[in-house]
Amino acid sequence: MKTFEVIEEGYEIVITIIAEEDGSLAADAYYSLKVDTIKDSLWESENNDAYPDANEITVGSAYNGAMMNESDVDWFVYENKSGYIEVMLGFNPAISTGSVNNGWALTVYSEKDMVNPLAEKTYMKDSYTTARIPCSGKMYIKITNTYRAVDAYYSLKAVTTTDPLWEGENNNAYLNANEITVGSAYNGAMMNE
Repeated sequence: MKTFEVIEEGYEIVITIIAEEDGSLAADAYYSLKVDTIKDSLWESENNDAYPDANEITVGSAYNGAMMNESDVDWFVYENKSGYIEVMLGFNPAISTGSVNNGWALTVYSEKDMVNPLAEKTYMKDSYTTARIPCSGKMYIKITNTYRAVDAYYSLKAVTTTDPLWEGENNNAYLNANEITVGSAYNGAMMNE
């Protein structure tokens, strides 16, 4: 029995049985094969095809994922008190961007509005980073590829920042008002009605 340990993902297993000393291939030869997988916390895990089943992620960590079948959609979620999110979507350089046909789609939602995305980019064939998006509470990230390529791999990273010249959530009541300095210009965004 021979055991191989595969560290990186994406290998194909080929079994060839040589029957004779002359190197001819065996016909009707039998073998056993066992493949074990180990869950990695930095890989997406199925079933995360709907936002209620989103994989919880930690801001600042890079995660890997794959489109495993034609209907696969991957959802991720994280929670942030206040600040801004930037979402980075990258692609495995070992896999041609041609394998994803017309590219990838990245959509970011706030739990407060799962209909109108805060950011959306489609038909991406190169790595992409969203603009800085104001966020508070749960944020959902949806990844698909336009024509649902199978075995298409990606990497995802969400980072948050705070900026003293941007409003900070939750400031929806005067008791939670942001302090400002006279003479400074501030930015803000209305997150919902």
